[in-house]
Amino acid sequence: MRNIIRITAIVFLCTGLLSCRNGKTGVEITMDGWGDDTVYMVSYRWGDDVEKTDTLKAERGVITLMTTENDTTEVVLCAASDCIYRPQISPAIPESYSVRTIILPGTFEKISGERTDKGVIYTSDGVELQSHMASEHIRMLPLLNTGDSLNKIIETTDIPDSSLVKAFEARNSLYVKRDNMRKEFIEAHPSAQLSGRYLCSLDYEDMATYADKLSPEVLSGLFKDRIEAKMGKAEKYIAVKRNKEAITAGNPAPDFTLTDINGRKRSLSEFKGRYAVLDFWGTWCGWCLKGIPDMKKMYDRYHDKMGIVGIACHDTPEALRKAVEEHDLKWTNLINEDDNDISVLYAVEGFPTKIVIDPEGTILSVTVGEEPGFYTAVSEILD
Repeated sequence: MRNIIRITAIVFLCTGLLSCRNGKTGVEITMDGWGDDTVYMVSYRWGDDVEKTDTLKAERGVITLMTTENDTTEVVLCAASDCIYRPQISPAIPESYSVRTIILPGTFEKISGERTDKGVIYTSDGVELQSHMASEHIRMLPLLNTGDSLNKIIETTDIPDSSLVKAFEARNSLYVKRDNMRKEFIEAHPSAQLSGRYLCSLDYEDMATYADKLSPEVLSGLFKDRIEAKMGKAEKYIAVKRNKEAITAGNPAPDFTLTDINGRKRSLSEFKGRYAVLDFWGTWCGWCLKGIPDMKKMYDRYHDKMGIVGIACHDTPEALRKAVEEHDLKWTNLINEDDNDISVLYAVEGFPTKIVIDPEGTILSVTVGEEPGFYTAVSEILD
């Protein structure tokens, strides 16, 4: 990591003169069993959206990390000798042997513990969030240790497919147990900031239920932005599941209005009286782009009987206009909107998704993915 400078046993994250002078923001880790080992570190400074890695050197089991005063930085550290080494990619950090904390502005945390044959056990003198993270590591340690053993089998062992499937199934079962333990924590500690972090790790179906259990201080606290972003995704996910029953062959296609690349409002109802294909895609979607030549052939052959309505999702108007020009897309092209998400209305779960609608506005078929059979089916309808 270029912006991490090691000076003896002290490492400065995102170095600033202020942090060098006052030493108020950081963490000191003393781990019996690390000795003078190399320590592998993954760090993430909030707001950067970039995960960074580095190797550090412990001195008699001690590492000190300092950050700039206004930064919040998540760090995970593990002795290099405990990492899981994989061919041709970076090593994996086993959770049972890792120290995980969040360095908060204006706090200096001290973590102390020992390395055992089942993982690291440690305590924290930090603020409530930091001490909860340490105690939760100990509470979940047996689960983490089993998970690490399974990950080692999956990541590094050449085993028969049947055994690999069993290992994945066992790991998924552990994930369920882990989530249940996190739910238990939320119920027992509705005012703890760690409960907000745990909420963001739950399945979409569980988020609304457990969000209602949290105090206003947590919902508006340290993890506020993450909670709001994840809750927004959860609401869309639940809406897609709810709408899925309606978006099937034989049901009416819901009308909608979006803006095209020329800034005009366009509605599905304009295509009443002829066949229409809704193409949910994105300029970022490789399979969508791969299907463009076949879409163009279909349009050239049937454009007098059928209209295509491309609905670009997770895109920008600029990117869509560029793609339309580059690929010479002659059909109607609309840009989806976050506050008027037609992909949710049509229960889109993957890209591309193509929906064929008859002249009366009834759904004839829904195809997820770039499938050759889609074009055959359209030909059978229109020929």
